[in-house]
Amino acid sequence: MADEKATENPAEVESVKTDEPLGEPGLKALQAEREARAEAEKQAKELAEKVAAFEKAEQEKKDAELSEVERARKEAAEATAELERVRLESARLGALAKYPVPEEYQDLVTGTDAETFEASAKKLHELHTKATAGGGKELFDHSMPSTGKTPPITDGSYEAGAEKARKKIAKK
Repeated sequence: MADEKATENPAEVESVKTDEPLGEPGLKALQAEREARAEAEKQAKELAEKVAAFEKAEQEKKDAELSEVERARKEAAEATAELERVRLESARLGALAKYPVPEEYQDLVTGTDAETFEASAKKLHELHTKATAGGGKELFDHSMPSTGKTPPITDGSYEAGAEKARKKIAKK
């Protein structure tokens, strides 16, 4: 029996010949030990493959979790941007509540924080108040800058001014 197995593998042929002084029971024990070792190596190889597959699956899971982390970071950034937009709109509306501006001019209230929105709304509110104060009087002073006096209007109509120009031209 030992000769049959020895002919199968040349490396075992030498080891069987050197192991013959062990006798029949020793050879059987040695052969059993070699078979057990071969089986253990086979199992170790299978387990190493399973470990490699498990490690690969774990890495893929970590990669998927990383993708989840990246997705969560993106959602957090979007939520932060939305929060900032809502804060700015709230600051703008707060300024408009404090300094009312007609709806058609509210888009002119601009800023980057509560203070700048408030300053913008205050300025627009003051301008609108001045423009509408006094029952529709004009906002601007039409006086001459050099003298501070309003230029005299002698003839109140366009036709009167045109007639005056025609007379001047006719004299020449």
